[in-house]
Amino acid sequence: MPKIIVALITKGTSVTDTTSYATASITPGSNALIIASVVSCRTDSVAPSVPTSLTGNGLTWVQVNTVVYDNTLGTRGRITVFRAMGQAPTTGAITISYGVETQARCGWIIAQVNNVVIDGTNVILG
Repeated sequence: MPKIIVALITKGTSVTDTTSYATASITPGSNALIIASVVSCRTDSVAPSVPTSLTGNGLTWVQVNTVVYDNTLGTRGRITVFRAMGQAPTTGAITISYGVETQARCGWIIAQVNNVVIDGTNVILG
């Protein structure tokens, strides 16, 4: 069986108060698992919202999990993980949208996992 390879595609942050953020342009590989980890924060004690959508690259982004945490600034943060995979992804940015709720900052890491197997809707590594 081929060796699983994980590669960073892009990462970034923004401290702009806004409802959506865009990553740098990426070119995901064909039939590779793409994982997007998104962190958002607010400047009050309210838990940040889950992104309402991730769009881009001709892929369907599916939320895997989300967790709220208390950060060292005395505010709350949230990390949400999404996955996507496609036979012919397109080149472009990923847009992280929060609907109408403004976030104080956002960060993201987009990684590609090669040599995965699909079993129905589940991804099997190795």
